[in-house]
Amino acid sequence: AEPRAIKEERRKCTHKPTYQEYTILAEAAGVETVMGEMIGRPGDYLLRGTDGELYVITPEAFKRCYNAG
Repeated sequence: AEPRAIKEERRKCTHKPTYQEYTILAEAAGVETVMGEMIGRPGDYLLRGTDGELYVITPEAFKRCYNAG
């Protein structure tokens, strides 16, 4: 069941823009993330968050969620 809200109305919001660094993995690699160890595959994106945390993201998810310059 969904937790009860303080007010029953639902609001929309967006994330503030942040800039993150990324690289594309050339080979499989074990990466320690905030959610435990993840295995990145060749072609996956390795992102470093604003607090230095690491994330492994598939190319499809990266293209759907990020704008790269």
